[in-house]
Parts: sequence; structure tokens; C-alpha cells
Amino acid sequence: MKKILLALTLSAATLALAAEPLGMVIDVQGNASLNAGGKTSKLDMLSYLNAQSEIQLSPGASMTVTWYAGAKELKFAGPARLRVEPGGIKVMQGGAAQERSVADEKVAATKKLPPRLGQAAISMRGLKPMTPEQEA
Repeated sequence: MKKILLALTLSAATLALAAEPLGMVIDVQGNASLNAGGKTSKLDMLSYLNAQSEIQLSPGASMTVTWYAGAKELKFAGPARLRVEPGGIKVMQGGAAQERSVADEKVAATKKLPPRLGQAAISMRGLKPMTPEQEA
């Protein structure tokens, strides 16, 4: 009985880790799609990335990802086809990512977002830049 309980506990812990996001899209420009669990949708800014997801970037599109393991920022340019794996984002087609290290605080900030931050960020991106007269 103890072995069964131990096995169930370990299985539950493994499933919880598998569901944990590996990174977050912090910027996306142009046409990009995300296939997660057999469901394809538009790739949006502030989307979490989980293992086995696939990303398609159209020609001219780009995306920037905060990758939690190793505190990295990865920039990809389309056309590209990418697969999210526990060890990183694998480039199936297209060019390699531009990579840079980021502060642990920046990575931690993307792991748990305040409520409605996504809506605010998307709304702000839709605003036109202020003119010099408006800034004064």
C-alpha cells in the first residue's frame, strides 16, 4: 500500500511539473500561431509556453520569449517553426534565436502576473504614440 501511495504521489508531482510553464512570450510582431494540445490559436503577447507546444512564425514575424530556466531572453524571426521542449525551444525550421541573459527578477515577474495585466498591456500596445504637443 505504501508503494502505491508513493507511486501516486510521484506521478502527481511529475504531472504538476509538466503543467508548469517553461517561458512566456513578452513580445510578438506579425502573424504567429501556437499549437498547444492539438488546438491552434493566435500567439499573443503574455502567452505561457508549455512543453510540446509548437509555434509558427510567418515571414516577417518575430517574437521574444522569457525562458525561465537559465534566466534567458530569446528572440526569433520568421519564417520559423519552433517546438517548445523542457530543455529549450527547438528550431525545426528557420534561423537560430538571438539570446541574452536577463536578471532573475525579470524572469520572476513574468511567472505570476497581476490580474488584468494582459488586457492592459494589449490595450496599451494598440495606442498610437503621443505627439510632441500631447506630451507637453
